[in-house]
Amino acid sequence: MAWFLSNLRYVALLLIYFAMGVAGYAFGDSAFWEAALRWGHVLVGIMWIGHLYYFNFTQIPNMP
Repeated sequence: MAWFLSNLRYVALLLIYFAMGVAGYAFGDSAFWEAALRWGHVLVGIMWIGHLYYFNFTQIPNMP
């Protein structure tokens, strides 16, 4: 299982197929892509804010 989760491509495909199965949408359905882009936007925003806090936390003590 570790080799499967270590490859980002496999993890992304697993998440896409899981989302399709839970939501019941197909790839051609515009509602699927709207939901996927909205959740992707939320995740990217969370990662961006996390990076901002991380770099502020690590840089402030090192700056003279």
